[in-house]
Parts: sequence; structure tokens; C-alpha cells
Amino acid sequence: MRDSAEHALDFPGGDRAQRLVIPTRNPGLSTDVASDNTADPVSRDIGLWSMLVTQPANMLDTLRELASNDGNARLRRSAAWALFKAGARQHLAEAANAESDSNVGAWKLHLLREMDDDPASVDDRQFRQLEGKPFDFTMPLEIQGFVEFRDESGEWRTIATGPIANERLVGEFTQGEHARPDVNARDYQREIILQQRRRDVKSTGGDYVEGYRLAGFSRQISPRLVRHQYEGVRRHEVFVSGRVGDSSRGVYPIATASLVRSADTVMGVSPDVATPFPVSVRGSFRDFVYVNPYISQETALPLDGHLQIASPSDLAVRDLGWGNSCRLVNGVFYGTFRGVVEDLDGDGKAEVNGVEMLVNGDGDAIEPYEWWK
Repeated sequence: MRDSAEHALDFPGGDRAQRLVIPTRNPGLSTDVASDNTADPVSRDIGLWSMLVTQPANMLDTLRELASNDGNARLRRSAAWALFKAGARQHLAEAANAESDSNVGAWKLHLLREMDDDPASVDDRQFRQLEGKPFDFTMPLEIQGFVEFRDESGEWRTIATGPIANERLVGEFTQGEHARPDVNARDYQREIILQQRRRDVKSTGGDYVEGYRLAGFSRQISPRLVRHQYEGVRRHEVFVSGRVGDSSRGVYPIATASLVRSADTVMGVSPDVATPFPVSVRGSFRDFVYVNPYISQETALPLDGHLQIASPSDLAVRDLGWGNSCRLVNGVFYGTFRGVVEDLDGDGKAEVNGVEMLVNGDGDAIEPYEWWK
């Protein structure tokens, strides 16, 4: 089964426009690091996805071993996703059978259902909904993508990034949704809130949190599958230094962030949840970004916060006298995202709204990070 969110379509004539989604083969790290248990998880994750890009015929056994037996649960999850994208169902099934972590196991079964062309099959886990939470539903998202950017010398670079690397590069993403329309007629059919959380900014212990209100429309494409088309625009800060939280070279205080998302949501039901709820989501994205141009040259430089969403058509920063904003937009970040509802407290039930949300219903951070301190 080919998922349109994951794979390019194979037209017999070979549509060259479709090939624009295929990145330049210029990964950032040696693929050998993926199997190095002494390396840090971020480097291993980049190596894993670089392996998928550069050595597709030789990496299946290595990916199966990582997905089945690696001691890092996040890396097992990432490797399983790579097996899915490689179309290696047997290897993925073996990795699922070997899994001991319930959340990673649910992730692998979600991928297997996709490969069997049955993404909306019934998830037989137990679920519950927490009371007193600002959102009826929350979904933790994993991101796999490619960062194409121009470095200081003017050369174009491409880095393949998996879920672990993206968590450090661009942060953790969670979508928050409402089951029924509120007083502003908002529900998940027309709107979601996307939370971006960067933890421990500059090793200060503080988190940098932003929110995006995405609006659009949805349609039912099967009894349990809903397709969404969303976009959102908001003003936010862009740090000229190339690293979030580092204001040493100044800050564009009201730069534009523009996001477009397409996604499919699988709905579930449970006697312990009042309404149908999202069980999993899959989708695609493509954003203009400002990437710290030095990350391709300084291999020891941590990825933390070195990618910021921006817009090449942003006129506001020019009005402030900052010059041509396009100088800061030096790349694109594109790929796919997935999410599966998880058991976050280990009670054996997956919480449909258990992820901590630090933004409100308008997408504004409840406690903005004071970067100047």
C-alpha cells in the first residue's frame, strides 16, 4: 500500500514536478553512526534516516535490528517508521512482535495497519478522557523530514532528520482539538491548535513554547477516517543568531510564520470517552525556514533550536527597518508527521487528552518564555 503522505506517486510517464519532493542526496552524518550504541541518540537518528536515503538496498536488516532490539525506545520507534517507508512489511512485523513497550508497540501496529491498507481498523486498546483539561483531545506528533538550506558559503545542504533529531532541531509538536463547537464555533473539523515546545532552551531549564491556530475544512472519506486541510499564519519572534533563545544578534519581534498542513485522522470510540476521538493522524507539511547556516560546518554544534519557521514574503520586518527579510529565509523544511494516542501515565489506558498543553485556545503561550533574562 502506498500512502500519499509518505510516498511520491509513480506515474508511468515520470512527472518531473513530482520529483521535486525528492531531496538532494547530501546527508549530514555518516550512516555508520546509526548502529553505534555509544553515540548520542540525535546523531544516531540522523544516521538512520541518512541510511534510508543513501543505502536503501542495504539497510533493511540493520533497521530491523534497531527497531527490534535497540535499548532506546525512541530510536526503535524511528527505525520502525523507516522500515515502513522502505515498504519492508516483514521486517516491521518482526519488530512489532519483539516490542515490549506498549506505546512503541501501538506505534508499530499503527504502521502495519497502514501497510495493509487498513488504517481505520479498530484499535482494541483501552482509552480514557481526563477531566478539567483545556482541550478535549491532544495528539503527540512525530516528524520525519528533510531540511534543505543554504549555508554561509552559499552552498546548498540537505539533512535527513527523524523524530529524535527534529525534537531538538524544531521542538515537540502536539495538536489540541475540541470535540464540539465552543462559543466561537471551533471544533476539530474546522480548527486545531498546534503547540510547539522546545525544552531546556540554552540549557536554562526553561521551555520556549509557541502555538499556531490552524483553520480550514474537513471531509469524511470513510466511516472512521477524516481528511483535513489546514493553514495558519501568526506573528512570532525570529532570533537572528540562528538559535531560539539567543538574542545576542537581535530579534525580529513580529516575523511571520506561515504553516500549511494536510492530514488524515483515524477516529475511535470507547465506552469511557463521551464522543468519538482521534486515535491516530498522518499528514504532510512544507514550510519556509531560517536555519542556522553554521550547523553544516560545525558538526559538534548541537541541533537545539537551530531551525525557525519564517516567511520569504514577510513585509513587516522590512517596515521595521530590518532590511530584506529574505536573508533570514534560507531554506525549506518538508516531510511527514504521524501521531498515535498514548498511555502517558502507565495505567494501561491511553489518554485521549493527556499531553500537557501550555497554549490556550487561540494558540497563545500561557507563560511566554522571557528570552531576555
